[in-house]
Order: sequence, then structure tokens, then C-alpha cells
Amino acid sequence: KDPQVFAVRWNVPTIQCRKTYGMDFVPLLKSYGILVNSEDEFKGEVNTIFYEGQLGLYPHLDQSGQRVNGGIPQLGDLPEHLKKAREDINKAIPDVNFNGLGIIDWESWRPVWNFNWGALKKYQDESFEEALKQHPGRTNDSLWQLAQQEWETSAKNFMLETLRLAQTMRPNSLWCYYLFPDCYNYNGQTPQEFRCPSIVVTGNNQLSWLWHESKAVCPSLYVADGYLQKYTFEQRTWYVDGRLKEALRVAPNSQLYPYVGYGYGVTPGAMVPEDDFWRILAQVASAGSSGTVIWGASATLRSRDNCQLLQQYVKDILGPSVKTVKENAERCAKTVCNGKGRCTWPNDPNVVAWRVYLDRNKHPFQRSEITCHCVEGYSGRYCDVKSGITNQTKRVSFKLSELYTYLRRLLDN
Repeated sequence: KDPQVFAVRWNVPTIQCRKTYGMDFVPLLKSYGILVNSEDEFKGEVNTIFYEGQLGLYPHLDQSGQRVNGGIPQLGDLPEHLKKAREDINKAIPDVNFNGLGIIDWESWRPVWNFNWGALKKYQDESFEEALKQHPGRTNDSLWQLAQQEWETSAKNFMLETLRLAQTMRPNSLWCYYLFPDCYNYNGQTPQEFRCPSIVVTGNNQLSWLWHESKAVCPSLYVADGYLQKYTFEQRTWYVDGRLKEALRVAPNSQLYPYVGYGYGVTPGAMVPEDDFWRILAQVASAGSSGTVIWGASATLRSRDNCQLLQQYVKDILGPSVKTVKENAERCAKTVCNGKGRCTWPNDPNVVAWRVYLDRNKHPFQRSEITCHCVEGYSGRYCDVKSGITNQTKRVSFKLSELYTYLRRLLDN
């Protein structure tokens, strides 16, 4: 369980600034209540992220289309992958009592077949070619169906077994896949239109196996290059709202740690405007999230000027916003949720409730507008009822239902 109502984790390689220019970010970050790894190491006790080449033998196609580790999950060696992943976890996280956040960042392909569009269609094509190779006499329609089935089964096995391994090896920690769930909500003129499209909802429902096993989910709320020009402030608010609502829908029992960036794109010096950063942070907290992860690219910290720019941004914008939003989230949890949950505003059609977390004057909260998201062992609108049901109980119940379904199938056959 996270000891903080709203934990803000630092996942930025500012160690580059310390090693190259002698600029230590740790005391500054801690002064605002931001959790940062010891010595500002990129992998540490607060959070450790694994990119594609850092965890096991992740099958994917490189930029030239060459197969790496089999290229597609169907041709990957899962036992060898898990063996290597075990070694990688032991090396990166030697402490078996690690209680931070572990993030797996696999972005080359998507486990839902229909989500592999555009540049990722090559994974569908490779899967079709493999199906044709194995079953040359089948019709094209049959081969495409087989390719999809084999893709989704193999992708599921790779992702699920990797997650299970990590959570078994470091049982006190939280693990998530970065960017899951995604929403692809890029157009709209109203809050409702910025909800995830129905085809995405259907695809995310197919990943129920992932949501049930994940102790945490880590969707992305980055302000991408061009968003400031493409969307109004309101639309950017609705965009974030749609993504948060989808994460809460698919994984209501998992801890929510959205990824937030201080820059837009990966252009050095392109910083998220002050009102946008405050808003995003307040939206994340008012959704009942356990916290957030602040990320920044190493490419934006390759000069003294870039490091100084970020340092000033932390002092002027990022730090004060974290401090204010955290204090309000903690105050609401204590005064409204009896210290046993986080405040949420479920009836907020215009997406404006987040503004209460910008308040620096400590006005009282309107209890009638709030429903608390309770910690394990508590229930009721304001978390004032002690119960024996925990997330672990729910997970066991889910696994028993899976077993029941399996046994019914055996009997039916």
C-alpha cells in the first residue's frame, strides 16, 4: 500500500545534470514532496523502468524490419525470455523487498490485433506470413483469422507471464505496463466526444486478463507536440479526462499512476505551460489516482542550459503545483474520506471539479459532490465502513471463476 494519498514519482534522468554539470536535483525535488531515487539514479527504490532491450528477450521488428528475438510473439522463446527477464530484474532491482513502482515499457507492438495499425501493420503481415507457412492449404480469410488468434494468444502469454514473474519476484512492489490502457481519443467538441471510441473500448475489454493481474496501470497523459495548437484548453482537459476515465473503467481495483511530462514532444526547452501543468496534475489527483509519474527525455537534458531550464521550471511551476495539489488531496482524504480513501467527483459532466485542488486558501470541500475511492478494507461513500474484502480477495475470486469456467468446459466436452 502506498503510504501517501497522492505520490508523485520522479522518472527523469536528471542524474545527467549532476554528473556533467554538478546540478543536484534531489534536495529540490524532496522539498516539494516528490519521490526520487537515491542519488537520483534512473533505476532505484522509488521506480525502475525497463525499456524494450532491458527486460528479457522481447520479440519485435527493428527499424529496418529485421526480426529481433523471433520478431513476433508467436516465434519468441517464452521460457528463455523469462529466464533472461529474471536475470535482468535481479540485476536492476537486487532488493527482494523493493516496494516501489516497476514499469515495463514495451511499445513496438500492441497485444490487441486490431490496434496494430499504421506503421505497426507489419506485425499483422508477419503473422499472416507465418500462418501461411504453417498452413499453406488454407484460404486467405482462414489464414488471417488464424494469424490474429495466434498473435493475440502469444502476445498475451508474453505480457502476462512477464508481469507475473516480476510481481512474484518483487511481491511488495507495484508493476504496470506503460501506456496501458490507451484511448486514442484525438478528436471531439465535447467532453463526451473525448471518451475512448467504441472500438477502443472493445479492444481494451479484450485485455481483461491484464487488468485483473495488474497491481497498477500507467496510462500516458503527455502533451504531445502540436497539442497546444490543435486543441483549446478545454479540449486538452477533456482529452486527459477521457484517458483517466478509461483507466478507472478497466482497472478499478488497480493503483492508477498516469505518466505526465513537463515538456511537450522531446524538443529541449519546449515546456508545458504553467496552467496546463497545474491542470493535468489536479485532474490526475481528483480522479482518485494513487499518484503520478513525471517523465522527461534524456535528449532534453544534454546541455547546462537545458538542465538550468528544468531546475527553474521545478522551482516556478512543477514543484509548487505538486505541493499544492498533494496538500489538497491529503486534506480532502482526511476531512471527507476519514483518512481511508481518496476524493473523487463522479458527477462532473463539464470536467471542472479538478479546480478545487488548485485552491491555496484551504476552503472546505463540498461533501455532497464527493465519493471516496477507499483503501483496502474500507467501503461506503466516505470510507466509513470497515469491510473484510480486499483486492487480493477479488483477484482470488476472479481466478476461482476462471477455474470454474475451465472445469465446465471439460464437463461439456
